[in-house]
Amino acid sequence: MRTKYFSPLVGLAIILFLSAVSVAEAQTVVTECGTHVLRGDAVLGNDLDCTGRPQFEAAITLERSSTLDLAGFTIVGQQSSGVVACLKNCKVRGPGTIVGGKWGVNGGRPRPRNVRVTGVTLRDQLLEGVTGKKVRISDSVIEKDRKSVV
Repeated sequence: MRTKYFSPLVGLAIILFLSAVSVAEAQTVVTECGTHVLRGDAVLGNDLDCTGRPQFEAAITLERSSTLDLAGFTIVGQQSSGVVACLKNCKVRGPGTIVGGKWGVNGGRPRPRNVRVTGVTLRDQLLEGVTGKKVRISDSVIEKDRKSVV
């Protein structure tokens, strides 16, 4: 009876292929308002004007352990909600700009932990630029909001 063995080279090729597929699936390109990033990394693909969103809905929602890279683009939000809603352990990275909204990056209710904002310009928020529990802001600018950080 003849026994067939898996070649180590074939096994390595399968592992590399599956790794490439996993990385490709984790990256989401955000090109429209109302996008929900369920988990993993997302990158903004263009400027977004989300002033026409339904009342109290964020322009972009980041679920657990998600990251949004603004990639040099701008998101404009409406005054009744947060522009970026961060539900838990979220990061927003610049360069890029978040304009308007009640909050620029909203930690949600109840306020989640670990909201991180790096390299972002936040401008013209009705209340705060960034809100949440255990907020970390670095290399960012907050202009013309009413309360700054809460």
